[in-house]
Amino acid sequence: MDISQIKEHLMVHAKGSGSTNNAGVHIGTVDRLEDGQYIKLTKDDSPDDRHRWFPIDWVESVDDKACISTRPKLRLEQEC
Repeated sequence: MDISQIKEHLMVHAKGSGSTNNAGVHIGTVDRLEDGQYIKLTKDDSPDDRHRWFPIDWVESVDDKACISTRPKLRLEQEC
C-alpha cells in the first residue's frame, strides 16, 4: 500500500459492522496523516464531535475514492 494515496477528505470505510465483513461501511473522513503513522479523522463524522485516530497498519487498501480498514466498524469505533 502506498500511503501517499491517503489524502485529506478521502472517505474511510470499515469492513462491516459486528461480525460481518462487508466492505463499504463509512466510518469517517481523513483529516490528515500524522507522523506518517496515524490517520486523523475529521470531527464531522464523529458521534461525539471529536477527532479520532487509528494506525496506518489498520489500512488494508487505498484507492482514489476510499481507504479501507482491516477492522470491522464496531471494533474500529471502540479502538479509536
